[in-house]
Amino acid sequence: MDRLIHNPIHDAFAHHLEAEEKLVSVGVFKKVPSTPFFLLTRGIAWLLTQDFYVGVTNQQLIILPASQKKMGKAVFEDAFFVRFEEVELTEGIFKNTVLDIKKMYRGYHLKLRFKTRDRSLDWNPFDFIASVQQGKKGHTEGVRL
Repeated sequence: MDRLIHNPIHDAFAHHLEAEEKLVSVGVFKKVPSTPFFLLTRGIAWLLTQDFYVGVTNQQLIILPASQKKMGKAVFEDAFFVRFEEVELTEGIFKNTVLDIKKMYRGYHLKLRFKTRDRSLDWNPFDFIASVQQGKKGHTEGVRL
């Protein structure tokens, strides 16, 4: 986890950490498009949807919506914070893992799927899933990661 300090994406999360909070894992996601939009665009909707960077800490999830990229670097909108009990890992229509966020964001619940690849971040989706599951387990048992 030492390389977390040197990555600009991880630095973006560092600004939102509380005193006792520690970044455990980061994942890169795309919003799951609605089924009609997906069918209407013949799948291009997967490419057109917004990117989200999600950091798992020992206390919560921090979500950084990316509004655009400038000179190859993500530009983030305001972060929002989600407790472990407001998140579920479900299966999508193509048997892919979906991060289902029950907290409202811009008037709707977010469903995020893993982005296939992002060169700006060295990450493993399985580590991310394990971190979320551990956080949820720790939350129900009253233990922090």
